[in-house]
Amino acid sequence: MKAILAGVGITAVWYGLMLYVNPFPRLEQMFCGSFASVIVSFAGFLGLSLSAKTLMTQRNLGSDFEKVMRIIGDAPGTLSNIEVYRNFVCDRIRKDFGFLKVFPNFCVVFGLLGTLVGIAQGVDTLAGLWAGTTDIIAMKSEISQFLRYLAKAFDSAILGLLFGIITAVAINLAQRWSEKKVIGYLSDKVKNMLIEWDKALETQPSEGKTGGSGTGDRSRN
Repeated sequence: MKAILAGVGITAVWYGLMLYVNPFPRLEQMFCGSFASVIVSFAGFLGLSLSAKTLMTQRNLGSDFEKVMRIIGDAPGTLSNIEVYRNFVCDRIRKDFGFLKVFPNFCVVFGLLGTLVGIAQGVDTLAGLWAGTTDIIAMKSEISQFLRYLAKAFDSAILGLLFGIITAVAINLAQRWSEKKVIGYLSDKVKNMLIEWDKALETQPSEGKTGGSGTGDRSRN
């Protein structure tokens, strides 16, 4: 819920900047020119907000790792249990970020849909105007207006592709970072456990030799 509110807040702040602070009228027209552009922008900011929230949640897995490793370390088949736990955590990370991958697709599809709707409306309006006039000058004016309308309609597609690429890259990077963190943490734990086991195996023969010589001395006495 907090991530959704954060996405709404970021969108509101962004559009406030576009309307009252932005010095570029073309940029304001791109973001505020149509309802589709507003929806695409909101979906993009919401996807980024949710990906950041999911990433922050994955960063808190360290305490869970410590608890699970204490349980696994005392159970038989430690290495196989660690492998199973690693696969489980990585699958959960993929599922969490897999849901977020809906947002890039939504941005692209809704942006293209807004453009197609705008083009259809423009063509219909132009056809109606042409049917009602035979003045060349008026027709030129109508064609010029239609071309401006097309440029406005393409803004939603541009925003859809822009937000789609940005959110897709952000989500994939966050997912890879989370998986790399999990694999690296568990690999370090396995390495430390193997080192401790090697040290334990090295000390066992020496203890056996020491124990054997002590027994021999006592038998001589």
